[in-house]
Amino acid sequence: MPTNSEGPLASASADPLSDLWRKLSRPAAYSRHLPTLELGAYDAEDALAHDACFHASDSALDDEDVRSLGLALTKAAPASLKSIHLGGNALRGGSLAALLAALPAAPALETLWLADNELDGAAMAAFAMCTGNGGGGGALKHLSLQRNRVGDDGAASFAAALAGGALPALELLYLGENEVGDAGATALAEALREGACPKLRRLGLQANRLGDGALEALAAALRAGAMKGGEFLYVGGNPFTPAGEARDALCESLRGGPLQCHFGWPPPKTKSFLITPPDRYARAW
Repeated sequence: MPTNSEGPLASASADPLSDLWRKLSRPAAYSRHLPTLELGAYDAEDALAHDACFHASDSALDDEDVRSLGLALTKAAPASLKSIHLGGNALRGGSLAALLAALPAAPALETLWLADNELDGAAMAAFAMCTGNGGGGGALKHLSLQRNRVGDDGAASFAAALAGGALPALELLYLGENEVGDAGATALAEALREGACPKLRRLGLQANRLGDGALEALAAALRAGAMKGGEFLYVGGNPFTPAGEARDALCESLRGGPLQCHFGWPPPKTKSFLITPPDRYARAW
């Protein structure tokens, strides 16, 4: 793992943590909506060290702040931390690499929420370090990356990381609204086809640029056993042929299994609502 003097953690300032804690912590105060309700103080440093969930979404964090968070993770080594929420900030490639480099210090981390940031294609290669074999991310089950700037190059880099053994416990992967087209989705499908993310249950690729080629690649991956115990595959809001052969092939690849595909409205039902076999249910959409 990189030390504080080298690698992606090195670029933080000489006193990297004080600004971060000052930005994220707050004193006790009365609620704006219920003036008689007093809200307790929030100590972000203590929360990172001892809480199961660390929330810093929509906090105007920049690259330097996230590098500092990586250093804080390394310093605190929070054994009970299970989720980190960093949505709606300004994360880019350098800060993501710093954060991922620190994940070995949080071995129980299951959820990483990175939606609504500025992660581009170059940033996605950093996930290659998340192998779980001393590289962190081994327990990660939920990764949210929707509404970034991943694109085809980023999806291909991410797929290569997965094919190399990254995120082996991943169950929920959300990549919607990322300008991913056929090339990126095909790379991801091929990684899944070759055995990446064997526990994947939900894959969100909605509102991208997936055409018929992407659906054909996903169908081939499913036929080969990808997402065998899966729940939902989201491909709605993409420019594939609505009633074309590729869509039919994807429907056919679901036959006999529990996986449901969301092509549009209405969304798939949960098991409690499922009253027809999964293959007929998916084909009806």
